[in-house]
Amino acid sequence: MFIKGKTSWNKGTIGVMKAWNKGIKGSVQVNSTSFKKGMIPWNKNKTLHYPVWNKGLSGLPPRHITPHSEETKNNISKSCKSRWATIEHKEKMITIRKSETWRKGKTNPIYGMRWKNSEEFKEKCRKRMTGINHFNWKGGKKRSLSTVEYKNWRTSVFERDRYTCQDCGTKKCYIHAHHIKQWKDYPDLRFNINNGLTLCKICHYEHHRNLRKKEKSFVNFG
Repeated sequence: MFIKGKTSWNKGTIGVMKAWNKGIKGSVQVNSTSFKKGMIPWNKNKTLHYPVWNKGLSGLPPRHITPHSEETKNNISKSCKSRWATIEHKEKMITIRKSETWRKGKTNPIYGMRWKNSEEFKEKCRKRMTGINHFNWKGGKKRSLSTVEYKNWRTSVFERDRYTCQDCGTKKCYIHAHHIKQWKDYPDLRFNINNGLTLCKICHYEHHRNLRKKEKSFVNFG
């Protein structure tokens, strides 16, 4: 900070600092090892001890310096022609595509071939995935989520918790009404407001995931 009455440290000087290259011509200072005017290059009048591969060639170097023989050219031509359809086949495809029946209805070569299973196979799948054989079978009990009683219970749980997830505190998200005591084990508490809890979609999934882990560990322990 400058104080009144004191002289500045750079009084009488021009500029803050002196340039390091003042009085030197060029970007680099000439030293004893630099090439100077009148010196003879070391490779003057000397020839290379190896031949130059691209001497006499103009432009980019060719892929093959030595040209192909006629036999090699014929083999390359045959291999390239075999990759593509013949002229007769191309003309046939053009006429078919121009016609009105191109891949429409029964003219399509795969018409009626997709997802066509026999009635016997359908019946086997139906028996394997219905009733007691289904993996999610719970004794024939249906969870009545579309009833008025369930909808009123869910709305009252949401209003009590102010539409906020009680686990992570998230608002304005997709929420679920979670049963603290499970629906299948406690039928008397299904529509009890104290048995409900508002959770977001992720927290609700984590609750049931932890519950399944506890059930599996209890079964293995038993």
